Amino acid sequence: MLRTFLLFFVLSSFAFSFQSKESAFDSLTKRFSNLKTLKISFYSIEHKCKGTLLAKNGNKYRLNFCSRLIVSDGKTLWNFSVEQTKVVIQNLDEQDNYSLDKIFFNIKTDFVPKDLYRENNSSFGSSNVLKLTHKNESDRMFYIFFTDKFQIKALRIVDNNIQETFKILSIKINKKISDSNFKFTPSKDIEIIDLR
Repeated sequence: MLRTFLLFFVLSSFAFSFQSKESAFDSLTKRFSNLKTLKISFYSIEHKCKGTLLAKNGNKYRLNFCSRLIVSDGKTLWNFSVEQTKVVIQNLDEQDNYSLDKIFFNIKTDFVPKDLYRENNSSFGSSNVLKLTHKNESDRMFYIFFTDKFQIKALRIVDNNIQETFKILSIKINKKISDSNFKFTPSKDIEIIDLR
Protein backbone atom coordinates (compact mmCIF):
# COMPACT_ATOMS: atom_id res chain seq x y z
CA MET A 1 0.00 0.00 0.00
CA LEU A 2 2.78 2.40 0.96
CA ARG A 3 4.66 1.52 -2.24
CA THR A 4 1.56 2.33 -4.35
CA PHE A 5 1.10 5.66 -2.55
CA LEU A 6 4.77 6.62 -3.07
CA LEU A 7 4.64 5.66 -6.75
CA PHE A 8 1.47 7.76 -7.25
CA PHE A 9 3.04 10.71 -5.40
CA VAL A 10 6.27 10.59 -7.45
CA LEU A 11 4.41 10.25 -10.78
CA SER A 12 2.00 13.04 -9.90
CA SER A 13 4.84 15.39 -8.96
CA PHE A 14 6.77 14.56 -12.11
CA ALA A 15 3.78 14.86 -14.43
CA PHE A 16 2.66 18.26 -13.25
CA SER A 17 5.20 20.36 -11.41
CA PHE A 18 3.26 23.63 -11.09
CA GLN A 19 1.06 24.59 -8.22
CA SER A 20 -1.08 27.18 -9.99
CA LYS A 21 -1.75 28.99 -13.23
CA GLU A 22 -0.35 32.14 -11.59
CA SER A 23 3.01 30.53 -10.79
CA ALA A 24 3.28 29.13 -14.34
CA PHE A 25 2.35 32.56 -15.75
CA ASP A 26 4.98 34.26 -13.56
CA SER A 27 7.67 31.78 -14.65
CA LEU A 28 6.86 32.29 -18.34
CA THR A 29 6.68 36.08 -18.10
CA LYS A 30 10.05 36.29 -16.32
CA ARG A 31 11.63 34.87 -19.46
CA PHE A 32 10.27 37.76 -21.55
CA SER A 33 10.37 40.58 -18.99
CA ASN A 34 13.24 42.52 -20.61
CA LEU A 35 12.33 41.71 -24.19
CA LYS A 36 13.72 44.08 -26.81
CA THR A 37 13.84 41.86 -29.92
CA LEU A 38 12.37 38.54 -30.91
CA LYS A 39 13.07 36.02 -33.69
CA ILE A 40 10.66 33.10 -34.08
CA SER A 41 10.54 30.29 -36.62
CA PHE A 42 7.23 28.44 -36.64
CA TYR A 43 4.96 26.06 -38.50
CA SER A 44 1.27 26.90 -38.96
CA ILE A 45 -0.86 23.83 -38.26
CA GLU A 46 -3.97 25.21 -40.03
CA HIS A 47 -2.18 26.60 -43.10
CA LYS A 48 0.44 23.84 -43.28
CA CYS A 49 3.37 26.17 -43.93
CA LYS A 50 6.46 27.53 -42.23
CA GLY A 51 6.95 31.13 -41.23
CA THR A 52 9.29 33.54 -39.49
CA LEU A 53 8.71 36.52 -37.27
CA LEU A 54 11.22 39.28 -36.52
CA ALA A 55 10.00 41.78 -33.95
CA LYS A 56 11.33 44.76 -32.04
CA ASN A 57 9.84 46.90 -29.29
CA GLY A 58 7.66 49.70 -30.66
CA ASN A 59 5.30 47.61 -32.83
CA LYS A 60 8.03 46.84 -35.35
CA TYR A 61 7.73 43.43 -36.94
CA ARG A 62 8.26 41.41 -40.11
CA LEU A 63 6.05 38.34 -40.50
CA ASN A 64 6.84 36.09 -43.45
CA PHE A 65 4.11 33.49 -43.56
CA CYS A 66 3.07 31.20 -46.43
CA SER A 67 2.73 33.52 -49.43
CA ARG A 68 2.31 36.69 -47.38
CA LEU A 69 4.74 39.25 -45.99
CA ILE A 70 3.47 41.67 -43.34
CA VAL A 71 5.82 44.45 -42.27
CA SER A 72 5.36 47.22 -39.69
CA ASP A 73 7.73 50.03 -38.79
CA GLY A 74 5.55 51.00 -35.82
CA LYS A 75 3.52 53.53 -37.83
CA THR A 76 2.84 52.01 -41.25
CA LEU A 77 1.72 48.48 -42.10
CA TRP A 78 2.56 46.82 -45.43
CA ASN A 79 0.60 43.66 -46.25
CA PHE A 80 2.15 42.07 -49.34
CA SER A 81 0.60 39.12 -51.18
CA VAL A 82 3.22 37.26 -53.22
CA GLU A 83 0.55 35.37 -55.21
CA GLN A 84 -1.40 38.51 -56.16
CA THR A 85 1.72 40.72 -56.46
CA LYS A 86 0.02 43.54 -54.59
CA VAL A 87 0.65 45.37 -51.37
CA VAL A 88 -1.92 47.09 -49.16
CA ILE A 89 -0.44 49.99 -47.17
CA GLN A 90 -2.22 51.45 -44.16
CA ASN A 91 -1.57 53.19 -40.88
CA LEU A 92 -0.89 50.78 -38.06
CA ASP A 93 -3.93 50.49 -35.81
CA GLU A 94 -2.59 49.25 -32.49
CA GLN A 95 -6.07 48.41 -31.20
CA ASP A 96 -6.78 45.95 -34.01
CA ASN A 97 -3.33 44.51 -34.34
CA TYR A 98 -2.89 41.14 -32.65
CA SER A 99 -0.03 39.02 -33.84
CA LEU A 100 2.50 36.64 -32.35
CA ASP A 101 4.79 39.47 -31.29
CA LYS A 102 2.09 41.10 -29.13
CA ILE A 103 1.79 37.96 -27.01
CA PHE A 104 5.46 38.10 -26.08
CA PHE A 105 5.97 41.87 -25.75
CA ASN A 106 2.72 42.50 -23.85
CA ILE A 107 2.19 39.24 -22.00
CA LYS A 108 2.53 40.70 -18.49
CA THR A 109 0.49 43.87 -19.08
CA ASP A 110 -2.29 42.68 -21.42
CA PHE A 111 -3.05 39.10 -20.40
CA VAL A 112 -4.29 37.18 -17.38
CA PRO A 113 -4.00 33.43 -16.73
CA LYS A 114 -7.32 31.60 -16.85
CA ASP A 115 -6.41 27.92 -16.69
CA LEU A 116 -3.45 25.55 -16.47
CA TYR A 117 -3.61 21.91 -17.44
CA ARG A 118 -1.56 19.08 -18.87
CA GLU A 119 -2.32 17.82 -22.36
CA ASN A 120 -0.82 14.46 -23.25
CA ASN A 121 -2.34 13.88 -26.66
CA SER A 122 -1.70 17.15 -28.47
CA SER A 123 0.18 17.57 -31.74
CA PHE A 124 3.15 18.73 -29.69
CA GLY A 125 3.56 15.70 -27.44
CA SER A 126 3.07 15.93 -23.72
CA SER A 127 2.72 19.61 -22.81
CA ASN A 128 1.67 21.95 -20.08
CA VAL A 129 -0.96 24.34 -21.41
CA LEU A 130 -1.52 27.81 -20.00
CA LYS A 131 -4.71 29.49 -21.15
CA LEU A 132 -4.61 33.30 -21.19
CA THR A 133 -7.27 35.87 -21.94
CA HIS A 134 -6.81 39.47 -22.88
CA LYS A 135 -7.62 41.79 -19.96
CA ASN A 136 -10.03 43.91 -22.02
CA GLU A 137 -11.37 41.34 -24.49
CA SER A 138 -12.42 38.02 -23.00
CA ASP A 139 -13.26 36.53 -26.42
CA ARG A 140 -9.55 36.55 -27.33
CA MET A 141 -7.82 33.51 -25.86
CA PHE A 142 -4.22 32.40 -26.09
CA TYR A 143 -2.89 28.97 -25.26
CA ILE A 144 0.81 28.50 -24.57
CA PHE A 145 2.07 24.91 -24.82
CA PHE A 146 5.33 24.48 -22.91
CA THR A 147 7.67 21.96 -21.30
CA ASP A 148 8.39 21.54 -17.61
CA LYS A 149 11.47 23.73 -18.20
CA PHE A 150 9.28 26.48 -19.70
CA GLN A 151 10.44 25.95 -23.28
CA ILE A 152 7.56 27.08 -25.50
CA LYS A 153 6.44 24.37 -27.91
CA ALA A 154 3.41 26.03 -29.51
CA LEU A 155 0.94 28.90 -29.37
CA ARG A 156 -2.73 28.83 -30.17
CA ILE A 157 -4.69 32.04 -30.76
CA VAL A 158 -8.49 31.90 -30.64
CA ASP A 159 -10.25 35.10 -31.67
CA ASN A 160 -14.02 35.06 -32.22
CA ASN A 161 -13.95 31.28 -32.75
CA ILE A 162 -11.19 31.50 -35.38
CA GLN A 163 -8.23 29.38 -34.35
CA GLU A 164 -4.58 29.65 -35.41
CA THR A 165 -2.01 27.22 -34.02
CA PHE A 166 1.73 27.75 -34.40
CA LYS A 167 4.26 25.04 -33.60
CA ILE A 168 7.37 26.88 -32.43
CA LEU A 169 10.54 25.69 -34.13
CA SER A 170 12.88 28.20 -32.50
CA ILE A 171 12.76 31.36 -30.37
CA LYS A 172 15.67 33.79 -29.97
CA ILE A 173 15.36 36.83 -27.76
CA ASN A 174 17.33 40.07 -27.60
CA LYS A 175 19.46 39.37 -30.69
CA LYS A 176 20.46 42.33 -32.87
CA ILE A 177 17.87 43.10 -35.58
CA SER A 178 18.37 45.97 -38.01
CA ASP A 179 15.53 48.49 -38.45
CA SER A 180 15.84 47.95 -42.22
CA ASN A 181 13.86 44.72 -41.68
CA PHE A 182 10.83 46.82 -40.76
CA LYS A 183 10.47 48.70 -44.05
CA PHE A 184 8.96 47.50 -47.31
CA THR A 185 9.77 49.09 -50.66
CA PRO A 186 7.58 47.68 -53.44
CA SER A 187 9.14 47.01 -56.82
CA LYS A 188 7.59 48.48 -59.99
CA ASP A 189 5.69 45.29 -60.87
CA ILE A 190 3.75 45.29 -57.56
CA GLU A 191 0.25 46.81 -57.46
CA ILE A 192 -0.02 49.31 -54.61
CA ILE A 193 -3.22 49.95 -52.68
CA ASP A 194 -2.55 52.84 -50.30
CA LEU A 195 -5.25 53.26 -47.63
CA ARG A 196 -3.44 55.89 -45.54
